[in-house]
Amino acid sequence: MDEQYQELKSFKYEVNLLYAESVLKKNGIDFKSEEGTVYKLLVLPADNAKALNLIDQLELDDSDVNTDSDGYIDGYTEWADKQFVTGYFTGGRIPLWMYNKTYAKFYGPFLLVTAALYLILPFSLSEFGSVADINSITDKGSVLMAIAEFLLYVVCGILLTIKGFRKVKKS
Repeated sequence: MDEQYQELKSFKYEVNLLYAESVLKKNGIDFKSEEGTVYKLLVLPADNAKALNLIDQLELDDSDVNTDSDGYIDGYTEWADKQFVTGYFTGGRIPLWMYNKTYAKFYGPFLLVTAALYLILPFSLSEFGSVADINSITDKGSVLMAIAEFLLYVVCGILLTIKGFRKVKKS
């Protein structure tokens, strides 16, 4: 330890020391630090009063950390125990509207009608209604994207419609 520097304050956590160092550096105060079981902040005797005033204004918290206060360990434990359980997410069960068959009955046909509109609308908007006219006004990338989107709507619509109207076997 240099004889010209003297201890200004000691911290329990390194993060508090680093923050105090950044404030002193910003204010142009020369400092050194020592690491060990406690983290010591050292300053020149001439800067002691000014540095102490700055550090006291920071209101740093060196109290012990309570792991139960936020419940983050409990949340992690819950996630670790339930990560492979189907239909379960951290915080509770999946809401009813996400897997209820009633919604599939309406949303499946809606997707099929939307897919039909994808097919019918471009033909009704072109002057002659022929495929050649549509291909001439659009590039191949957008046509392929429209076909992929159409197929996605059809597949999802069929699967949801089947799910919505399937009879459940009672055992």
